[in-house]
Amino acid sequence: MRQEYGAFVQLGKGEKYKDGFLHIGCLPAPPGVERLEVVNSVVREGDKVWVKVRDVDEDSGKYALDMRFVHQEDGRDLDPFNGRGRVPADVGWVFPKQQLKHIQGAAAAITAASGGFGSDFQWRDEAEEKEEALKRMQVESSDESDSAQMTKKAKKVKKKLEKQKKKLEQLKQLSEQKDSKNKENKGKEKKGKKEKKEKKKKSASDDS
Repeated sequence: MRQEYGAFVQLGKGEKYKDGFLHIGCLPAPPGVERLEVVNSVVREGDKVWVKVRDVDEDSGKYALDMRFVHQEDGRDLDPFNGRGRVPADVGWVFPKQQLKHIQGAAAAITAASGGFGSDFQWRDEAEEKEEALKRMQVESSDESDSAQMTKKAKKVKKKLEKQKKKLEQLKQLSEQKDSKNKENKGKEKKGKKEKKEKKKKSASDDS
């Protein structure tokens, strides 16, 4: 069932889920059209479409649907991570010639009325899409290589710190051993002096 601002879509056989609402802004637009103004120019009552649930109102159980990120030939999810980024240029929806003529005519009238706004808009072709995807992959791979280099540096720093820690522990043990030897030597010297004094006292008492 169509409305001015969208269309209600029966999900499956309509037995398990409530009907979802497909807003006009979530309909696919043909090449050369930036914004749709008429729902009937894209979908008509009885059309079978692939949709994706983009939001659910838990209180009312209503579904907000989207056609733009689902390929209409086989139902492939064109946005599996739900990023809702740039709309794909081609979703496989076949626009009838009569509908295309109506859509493009309406778009031209809107552009003329708005003083040329959107006249420089162009849909990207498949080659441009692939080129941009490759660029994104290169950036991601460079980020991964940078992170790998950072990991290597971190490992090297960790090894250096562990070596320094071991050296400090060895120095600490050596200093402790030295201190204990010094204490032991001082104790022996003190004991030797005490024994000498006692010997002197004893020899003095014998002489007397």
